Amino acid sequence: MVGTALYDRGDWKELQELHLELLQHDDHQVSALAATCLGHLARVHRQLDEARVVEALHRRRSTPHMAATVTDALDDIEVFLHPRRTSWRRRLWRALTAYRDH
Repeated sequence: MVGTALYDRGDWKELQELHLELLQHDDHQVSALAATCLGHLARVHRQLDEARVVEALHRRRSTPHMAATVTDALDDIEVFLHPRRTSWRRRLWRALTAYRDH
């Protein structure tokens, strides 16, 4: 699964659909890995059907074994699909932390 997300230069939409389907798999390791792969797709292809993927990930976030993995995938999507917004938030967080520490 990871190989398809990281190294397959094929149709990102096809890969996205595969991992969205696997996100619903009964085996919790498969579904968690599918969430990770959706984040990898955002990194490699710099595009996703973001609304569908984010909605699907949010639905799975309430599943106990999925919460941390889904959060990581959502972070990857934010970082790689919206780098300017992420950079701005990072700078703001550093400024707030520095202010708090003084």
